[in-house]
Amino acid sequence: PALGRPKKDAVRDKRLEYKDNCDRVEVERAFSLAKRRFGLSQIRTYLKETTQSVIALSILALNLRKLQAIQCTPILFYLQLLLWKVKRALKWLPCQKVVFAQ
Repeated sequence: PALGRPKKDAVRDKRLEYKDNCDRVEVERAFSLAKRRFGLSQIRTYLKETTQSVIALSILALNLRKLQAIQCTPILFYLQLLLWKVKRALKWLPCQKVVFAQ
């Protein structure tokens, strides 16, 4: 529902509120799954490009998992496993601290 006191003759659209709430829950569930299962809560990289690569690989693995559940093809499982190994290898690369020139 909208914040604040409702207007005198305001009519609440309960169907729209319910649909918005369902959409919000679905998005929050996807973020929670990405943090728990695909390591988005454990990113410890220093460089911006490496961080973006790890996030992109995590989201790609999440989407591949969804496709695998729909299509049940074994090739997607092996591709997901390969991406997980690449992401894990990126995570353990020695990080270089970036020193900006003044």
